[in-house]
Order: sequence, then C-alpha cells, then structure tokens
Amino acid sequence: MRTIRQDMIEALGRGLRAAGCCRDRVLSYLGSLQNPDGGFRGRSPASDLYYSVFATEPLLTAGGGCDRSALAGYLKTIDPSRLDFIHLCCLIRLMGNLTLLDEATTALLQERLERFRCADGFFHHVAPASRGSVYGAFMGMGACQELHYASDCRGVETFVNSFVNEDGSFGNDAQTPMGTVPATAAAMVMLRQVDCAVSPVSVQWLLSCMTEDGGMAVSPVMPVADLLSTSTALHSLRLAGVDVGLIREAALRFVNDCLTESGGFQAHAFDPTVDSEYTFYGILALGNLGE
Repeated sequence: MRTIRQDMIEALGRGLRAAGCCRDRVLSYLGSLQNPDGGFRGRSPASDLYYSVFATEPLLTAGGGCDRSALAGYLKTIDPSRLDFIHLCCLIRLMGNLTLLDEATTALLQERLERFRCADGFFHHVAPASRGSVYGAFMGMGACQELHYASDCRGVETFVNSFVNEDGSFGNDAQTPMGTVPATAAAMVMLRQVDCAVSPVSVQWLLSCMTEDGGMAVSPVMPVADLLSTSTALHSLRLAGVDVGLIREAALRFVNDCLTESGGFQAHAFDPTVDSEYTFYGILALGNLGE
C-alpha cells in the first residue's frame, strides 16, 4: 500500500502535467516563496513548516525550483520539542521528502510524536485528549508512515467509523460531529490506507456537496464552494475508485477559475488570498481530475 504522501505526490505529478502551459507559471510562483533561510513563507514573511510542505512538494515533484540544500539547512534549525502536533507532522513530512530521516533522527521524532498520542491510541489535532480527531488521526497516520510505524488496521477502521453520521458524512471530533468535506475525505483516505471499503453513502454525500459552479462546498448546507474542499473530495473519491467523469468538466472549470495571473491559486474566485496551500490543492485537484 502506498503512503498518504506517496499518493499525493503521484497526484501532484498528474496535476502538473494537466496544468499545461500554466505549469511553469505555477512553479515559478511557488519557487518565489522560498526565503534566504531555506524555508517557505505563508501569509507572513517568516518561513513556516506548514506552508513549506505545500510549496515544496509540487516543486520537488517537478524536479526543480526548490533549493533542497537550503531547505535541509532550515529544517536542521528546528527544535522538534518546541513544535505543536501539526507542525511536528509537517517537519516529519518535509524530512521524508528530503530523505533526511536517519535512524537517530527517526528515533527522536518518534519519541516526540508519542507525547501527542491520545488515550484511545490516536491523535487529536489540537492537544492530547481522551479521544483523537479525524484530522489528527490523518496527520498522525502520515507521520507514522514516514517514521515506519505499523498501523493497526482493525483499530483504524473502528476509530474512523466512530465518527460517521447517518448520512455518510464524517465529523471531525466529539465536539464537532456535523459532517464536513475535509473530515469525510480524510476518513475515506484512512479507510483506503488500511484496505477497508468506503461506503457508497459517503461517496454520495461528498458528491451532494457540489455547487452549481462545479466546486465542492464544505457541506451541502454551505452555498459557496472552496478549493480545499474540492481538492480533498476529489482526491478521496479517486482513491476510492470512483469515476468522476460526470463532474469532471464542471470541476475543472471551478479549479481553473481559482488560478490567478501570479501562478498561485485562491480558495475561490471571490477570495483574493493566494498562498502555497491553495496552490498545492489546485494542483492536487487537477491531478485527480485527469483521465
């Protein structure tokens, strides 16, 4: 079974090919975000591990535009003991991308990651608790894969399905049980990672979130589609083996409308914010809409 990161990188490769004449403009935008310290900036001038993941993976997939040596130098300045859970997972993923996970580094990061484990054996995206969250478990699964942890397949299936609603959607945690596209997509990806079937009801719920402009809203009750929901939905549908042919043309129109002259993507046509995260999701969406 391919890892979460490997599946995404494969989709990014397809997305960059699908970008056609826009490919170089997109990669140039992402490359422009690298700071002198080697990290990549997000919505502020400072380098940030979170945004560095989104900027570097398309660049590394394309084989250029990223100073790997400078990025490795930036990562070596990071003290893992001072990171929250999400940024720790980002550090692990970046180090996996650069093949920097030697035995000593892996042991150090494993020890730090274990401090965030919840009482149920999974992870919460904010802080350790009695019960993990879908987003926390998704990020934790990716980090554990990079650090070569074994997954308890039956445990993952039971945990993920404890968040499913009657309509097939998944809530993120006990405090937010209402189904959302990002949580449902993450749940579906985790189920496929442990070779479990995805319910057709969940697939239909995701498809019901599609709006008239071709994108996916965060839930059926939201009127505006966004690129993050669209991209994560398409990625999980493709991994579940769902043929998106009937929605391909409309979805491509939505994704292309989010591409700006700068080469970066925005959340939707009415949002002027452009950053590496949305650009990553734009490329990922294109890759999951490919024939």
